[in-house]
Amino acid sequence: MLIYNTQSQRKELFKAINSESVTMYTCGPTVYSSPHIGNMRAYVHADLIKTILIDDGYIVNHVINITDVGHLTSDADIGDDKMEKQAIKEGVKSFEIAKKYEKEFLDDMEALNISLPTHMPRATEYIKEQINLIKLLEEKEYTYKTSDGVYFNTLKIKNYADIAQIGKEGIIEGFRVDMGEKKNGTDFALWKFSPKQTKRDMEWNSPWGLGFPGWHIECSAMAKSLLGKHIDIHTGGIDHIHVHHAAEIAQSTAAHNQTMANYWSHVNFLLTDEKMSKSKGNIITVENLKDKGIDPMVLKFFYYLSHYRSELSFSMDLKNIEKAKKSYLNLNKKSIALLKEENNKTYVNFDIIKRFGEILRDDLNTPMALAFVFTTLKDETINNLTKLELMKKLDSILKLNIFSSFENEIPPYILKLAEKRWLLKIEKKWKEADKTRKEIESNGYTIEDTKDKYKIRQTE
Repeated sequence: MLIYNTQSQRKELFKAINSESVTMYTCGPTVYSSPHIGNMRAYVHADLIKTILIDDGYIVNHVINITDVGHLTSDADIGDDKMEKQAIKEGVKSFEIAKKYEKEFLDDMEALNISLPTHMPRATEYIKEQINLIKLLEEKEYTYKTSDGVYFNTLKIKNYADIAQIGKEGIIEGFRVDMGEKKNGTDFALWKFSPKQTKRDMEWNSPWGLGFPGWHIECSAMAKSLLGKHIDIHTGGIDHIHVHHAAEIAQSTAAHNQTMANYWSHVNFLLTDEKMSKSKGNIITVENLKDKGIDPMVLKFFYYLSHYRSELSFSMDLKNIEKAKKSYLNLNKKSIALLKEENNKTYVNFDIIKRFGEILRDDLNTPMALAFVFTTLKDETINNLTKLELMKKLDSILKLNIFSSFENEIPPYILKLAEKRWLLKIEKKWKEADKTRKEIESNGYTIEDTKDKYKIRQTE
């Protein structure tokens, strides 16, 4: 498999540290809010890497962490802990917030047919390991203490600007705006002290004082504990490159005198008409799309239509994902039709199946792989058994549930509109009821009144 390595900024042939197994770490969610569809693209990507590696015969030891403490509202190590802030907003304890949104993340993983990792550690379960790693960095003189915490001195890492992929002119004060008591603008917190006269939900005793870990130290400590000091692959969103992953690389290298991961793979942004932000409260979730009649498999297919290193545009009016839905359902119907055919008298052209795998293994080129599939399905010189085997291979790798039947499923949002229309009729609000009926019809469904209530069917 060829994979683009963010650190070298080129495609490289993947070579595992161990010939039989692969260690892989994926930066997990900060569970203070619902995961949005931009977040989930990164986990589909990580799962695809893992699935291809398993298909190649590797055992994959995979970690996705749960960040349930220490992620501040600013990368400059200022502001509130996102967990504590949301807990105050919702009037509950931070641990309850973590539990609530961790469940939403797991529900979305299941909906998108993403396999669970080998380990899913919570940061709060690895406080001891984080403290021990900070102590090791302190012994090696990479740290210093200020009035609000213990910091990593990035000037001790000669190539930090290269690691963080920022210009030399931004290495001191320009990269992170607020210096505070930090020696260098890119220095980052390893341990933050609890504010005086404030009782936090999440705080622990440490050699430096009562407080909580910094966001970056958590991933390094958990990766080391569960996968070892040196791992094969580290994945995450492109927004992690300059700060979070640069910090991970720096502190892990400083502690263990070797690089943290051989390959770094990052997913580009999903762009919307208006930038999604959890702080603004305008995020789109997997559940939101389900309510609008977009099955999670359609969203996953939509992700695959663009290369993971390309920005992906999502229109809030759903026009582009509706196009993806039509394409997906077309693929779905053809797959089911192929499955029902009698193909015992023909042979499989395995060169075609092999070609699909080769395209996909060239830096996970899903759009080209899907284009190859559609071209193959249209080619009348290729027998149907070969086409069926190709679809089975596609489904085993891309995990799109392509052989499931969606024909009789009525989207939840159509069901809600139908019920709304029924209640309007009971209230004798005929004009509003008729307007709702037209809205149902504009979305491709027909509603017919019956002696019992009503029935809905998809318009032919």
